[in-house]
Amino acid sequence: MAFQTAFKERLEDMDNTRNQRLTLLQAEKDLQKNKSVVLSAKHSNISLLEQRCLILDQTFASDNLRISSLKSQIQLLHRTFQSSSKHFRDLSVQVEELEQLDRERDINYSVNSAKINKFTVETQTFASELRIQVEELRCRRNKLKLLCSELQKNNGDVQNVDIQAAEIRNSELLALKKKVVITRESNERERAELQKQLQSLR
Repeated sequence: MAFQTAFKERLEDMDNTRNQRLTLLQAEKDLQKNKSVVLSAKHSNISLLEQRCLILDQTFASDNLRISSLKSQIQLLHRTFQSSSKHFRDLSVQVEELEQLDRERDINYSVNSAKINKFTVETQTFASELRIQVEELRCRRNKLKLLCSELQKNNGDVQNVDIQAAEIRNSELLALKKKVVITRESNERERAELQKQLQSLR
């Protein structure tokens, strides 16, 4: 009877021990499972982080490419600006030179206009004076011719010296008339030349 009781207790102890071990194994199994879940989650997080890092690397590479492109554009714009600035300075110098030439042309135009006006007045005055002188000379020549005719009619013995003097005077009058004509033509040519110069300044 005592043996059976001891054997039964021994079986119960073994059963309890087995149950404890099963419980410990199950607990360890659950712990390993939890660890596996946690590890899987961490692995997923690591994969997600790696993807994010890859995306960031791609973003950085794209940004660096854009930065390089923008730097190239800035350098190109800077060179264009430098070239445009130089061209603008050159144009400014040319404009100043053209303005100076325009001012000088206006001054020359005013001076030549004044000269032409003065010359026109002087020419007209001179022409009037010449016409008066020619008319006076013509009248004097006619008077001399008339006087000679009257002397020849009234006095047949008019001395040759008087006739020669009248002829010399007539020759002088003709020479003066020719000189007046030449002077007038010269003045007309000079006037035309001045007008031509004035036209070239407009």
